[in-house]
Amino acid sequence: AVEDEEAGCIVRETSLLYAPRRRGLRLHVAPFAAAYAALLACAVWAVRTYAPPVAEWSNALPQAEAPAVAEAAPEVEGNVTETPWSAAKVLVEAAQEASVRLGDASPLVAVVMMCALGVALLHVLCLLFMHWSIEWRCMVSYRRVQNIAEATVVKVVPLPHKGVKELCSIVFPAHQPAAAETPVPGAEEDPSFLEYCAEMDKELLDPEQDQEQEQEREQEQQALHIAPYILYQKTKFVYDPAKHKFVGLDYPVSQPISHYLTHKGLRNAESVACVKQLYGLNVFDIPVRTFWSLYKEQALAPFFVFQIFCVALWCLDEYPHYAVFMLFMLLLFEATVVKSRLRNFAQLRDMVTKRPQVVMVLRGRKWAPVLSDQLLPGDIISLTRGKDGNSVCPCDALILSGSCVVNEATLTGESTPRLKEPVSALDLAQPLSLSRHRTHCVFGGTTVIQHGAADRGFHARTPDGGFTAYVLRTGFDTSQGRLMRTILFAAEHVTANNKESLVFILFLLLFAVAAAGYVLRRGLADPTRSRYKLLLSCTLILTSVVPPELPMELSLAVNSSLLALKRLGVFCTEPFRIPFAGAVTVCCFDKTGTLTSDDLVLEGVSLPAAADGALAPANSLPESALAVLAGCQSLVFVDGQLVGDPVEIAAVQAVGAAPARDSWTVSGRVLRVLHRYPFSAALKRMSTVIAVSGPDGESPRTLIVCKGAPEALRPLLRTETVPPDYDARYEKFSRRGGRLLALGVRRAERSRGCGFPPRDEAEAQLDFVGFAVFECPIKKHSRSAVKRLRRSSHRVVMITGDNTLTACYVARTLGIVRKPVALLTSAASGFEWRPAEGDCAPLEEQQLGGYHLCVTGDGLEWLSANGELSSVLRRVRVFARMSPDQKEHALMALKAAGEVALMCGDGTNDVGALRQAHVGVALLPPPSQQQIQQAQAQQGASKNADQASSPPQTKKTPSVPETTQEKLERTRQRLLAELAEQDAPMVQLGDASVASPFTCRSHSVLPVTNIIKQGRCTLVTTLQMYRILAINCIVSAYSLSVLYLDGVKLGDHQAMITGMLIAFCFFFISRSQPLEELSKQRPLTNIFHPYMLVSVLTQFAVHFVCLLVTLGLARKYSPLGVVADPDADFAPSLINTSVFLISCAMQISAFAVNYQGPPFMQRITENRGTSPSPFLLQRACARAHTPHTHTHT
Repeated sequence: AVEDEEAGCIVRETSLLYAPRRRGLRLHVAPFAAAYAALLACAVWAVRTYAPPVAEWSNALPQAEAPAVAEAAPEVEGNVTETPWSAAKVLVEAAQEASVRLGDASPLVAVVMMCALGVALLHVLCLLFMHWSIEWRCMVSYRRVQNIAEATVVKVVPLPHKGVKELCSIVFPAHQPAAAETPVPGAEEDPSFLEYCAEMDKELLDPEQDQEQEQEREQEQQALHIAPYILYQKTKFVYDPAKHKFVGLDYPVSQPISHYLTHKGLRNAESVACVKQLYGLNVFDIPVRTFWSLYKEQALAPFFVFQIFCVALWCLDEYPHYAVFMLFMLLLFEATVVKSRLRNFAQLRDMVTKRPQVVMVLRGRKWAPVLSDQLLPGDIISLTRGKDGNSVCPCDALILSGSCVVNEATLTGESTPRLKEPVSALDLAQPLSLSRHRTHCVFGGTTVIQHGAADRGFHARTPDGGFTAYVLRTGFDTSQGRLMRTILFAAEHVTANNKESLVFILFLLLFAVAAAGYVLRRGLADPTRSRYKLLLSCTLILTSVVPPELPMELSLAVNSSLLALKRLGVFCTEPFRIPFAGAVTVCCFDKTGTLTSDDLVLEGVSLPAAADGALAPANSLPESALAVLAGCQSLVFVDGQLVGDPVEIAAVQAVGAAPARDSWTVSGRVLRVLHRYPFSAALKRMSTVIAVSGPDGESPRTLIVCKGAPEALRPLLRTETVPPDYDARYEKFSRRGGRLLALGVRRAERSRGCGFPPRDEAEAQLDFVGFAVFECPIKKHSRSAVKRLRRSSHRVVMITGDNTLTACYVARTLGIVRKPVALLTSAASGFEWRPAEGDCAPLEEQQLGGYHLCVTGDGLEWLSANGELSSVLRRVRVFARMSPDQKEHALMALKAAGEVALMCGDGTNDVGALRQAHVGVALLPPPSQQQIQQAQAQQGASKNADQASSPPQTKKTPSVPETTQEKLERTRQRLLAELAEQDAPMVQLGDASVASPFTCRSHSVLPVTNIIKQGRCTLVTTLQMYRILAINCIVSAYSLSVLYLDGVKLGDHQAMITGMLIAFCFFFISRSQPLEELSKQRPLTNIFHPYMLVSVLTQFAVHFVCLLVTLGLARKYSPLGVVADPDADFAPSLINTSVFLISCAMQISAFAVNYQGPPFMQRITENRGTSPSPFLLQRACARAHTPHTHTHT
């Protein structure tokens, strides 16, 4: 999956082609048209046959409605005009009366009416499902085809968490003529610049290569043949006839190195036009959405449509005020969501909307200035630092000649500058790999803060003194574009649309079906019952089990967690992973830079002739050791600061190497780096070719210096220079926790006119110089973080590329390892387990129970190949000598074993593992003190401006005691204000990282505990919401069925107060905060856990008994002779008031009892979101709706 992601793959299926059906054959048109015609004919026949005379209705209706209308009319003398509300009420009641009379006249008419209503609802659902389901739309409006010429759309199925399915229109482009390039104003006005460009053009002309260039041009035109394409998430996919599906654009990112070094740019205007038509412009076109277009999209969501349907039912069932209140809350919530999305779109546009910069491009053998939005893959460009000291790289490019130092903070979030070197040092036959050759690539959005000019001998000399680069990717396919696409499209939230929620609702639906069936059976047995009221009652019972506020409450819970994490310096680009953090079972950490500090100290060098491996101090080292420590590095100076690998910084500072312009001075000798073989994680070593000049003007010597892992350098050393205790010596220092590097050197004779030797040849036959031992101190909070994680029932694992013994020492120091350690070492017959301490016999598998295990990368592959990994994986505490690919393999194995894994690393070397983990956390350095001061100054300036613009405050008047209604209004206003603050925060570039979904601005690993605490809090909050909703829904189903048949129903205002009570309570529990300490107990992770089911059913039984007892007592003291009529209008009574008050008490008790509290979140009394508002609402409701009961008692 990570390899697909590196290649920019976001889709899984693009081969399903569709063509539209004929309009008359579409399933949402023809069947329903026939059904409507048949029902209309039946309705006309039924009305003519069974309808009573119109005069009878006209005489009966005024007599029945006159008292009600007279009561509703204003009692103003001389006023005989009815209000619009009363007139509308009369019309609605007349329509209801007509439908009831028709239904009572004949069962056939009732059946026709129900069928008409059912067909209309099915038609509406059919149309809505076309917006909700791509599969349904394909089945209804389209037909499958096999020929691309017949198809008009294709169904795109993305990878998990990469977006949603879409039907994308197929574009059949025509060949476009060559278009003129966008001119750059003022570029022609510099004569010296044009003369220099002309001189460079002459050097590029080579008549002997004309025939070869013509062949390349023909191949290029054939390769860039324009095929049908689609656009999905700002990414272009071209149809491949051989594979019969749409595939991603084939960017030149995997060609042999020789291809890039010999490439001379796009040949002519036709090539430029063809490539531009294929790849498009180098821009980020963030869509501009309007409020109403987004609101329409939100309004067509399944749950919102269901909520509107419920509102319509409540209006028909004498609850207009309650319906208006819920409609207002729904519309307000959707408006806040739309406003948040509009703000996010605006912030994204602000991130990327910058004026194109002028870039020198080699096209048609000529250097010319071109705007950066016109760059195309295959262009040869020249990049410089820029006049203002910083220049943003406009695309992903491969460095061909020259070098640069870039700041990748906007891409990876890491502010440490990186040195980028030309690709010419690599083997020309090997293909390019963006994951392995990152040190030779500059990525779009990164800042060039220093550069070195291209070599004079390179075939494409730059006219502006910049470094030469080959454009690899542009637009949304660059590394920055993929990050933008993740923020824009793949930020899924925890919603009520997942499978678990749907199964949960189906489970509740069983109770509703039973209750509705009971009401239907009782209603049909009573001939006096209104069929209209009966149908409405059954529909309300069925809809009561689906809580309309569920999506709103889940969004509030997740957004509260996002805001809390942002305040703690943790940024999340994939919010759906927050509940995963609450279910984590194993926590994996990188060692260097994560658990241990980057501030290394060189303890000394163990020279070959040293007795017992004694360490020689840095100030008394021989010349060969000084040459390796000072010359084998890739450090650079940026604005007077040394930048690079912490190990190399510690080495050059320890030996006292002083930097010059392009060399280093150590002990009176001058070292100049001629060529570098960069560090390779697979080879575990690095080499450089240096020239060493003596202090007395002696001729310089050329040396090849190398450093790397002791076991990796051992085969490259000359046998006579290796001491007999080589292995024992480096194991000794490794057991002490030191970080070891083996040092090697050899003399190299460089012939004039010849290049540098291949890497394998250069690093052969080295003389052993010694072991450099570095002290790697453990970070301040690492021990406490590991201790907290172990106490909270998390298994802690270290995954590092360091030596096994060093890793085991650090793991034991931190408490990750608490038993004797067994190492998986290589043997003649494969691998075998041996104790880490001492020289003991191999261990049998049954003896491993008393050990914690340590596995190397090679051992992991051996265990996986032999099928033994699953049996020992849960006992492994240390993975050592792991390459980036092997780290990813380890995380995949943990996930396959059923673990919920968290991985914490530095965000650059651990990209694969961070993306494979359920919860990936990239630790990045916090902002510098200068950045903090600038932010504080800007904040202070804006605060002063706000104070200056605000009106002067007036003196407060003495407060007057608030009434109950005023307190309710104030509580409602506070709820709406806090609801507006619950929008999900927008992640900024620089805060987010392409490495992982979570990014922490901290030096320590303590933010990992904060993520787990917040994840547990969110998970528990979500589960308790489901439990409370289940109890309330089951109680509602009983109340609407059994109690309704007994004539017990709620009034309009009572229903409104009940809805406000539930909304307030859910809002308060969504504001729950986690406790400071992680508990040993893990939260439940499944809605259908036996504890959840037993709890819901038991609480329902208690509520059921309370309702029966209350109903019995109310009936006992009610006046005699009162007959329950389920179809009658609401009238206050002792039974109604008693049931309403006990229902409110049960709702509050359901929230209080099911509020989880410790050990995962604050107590209900400590939660700042809770307040006496629910109890205030209940008190107000009791005072407002119980006066009528006094007349009955």
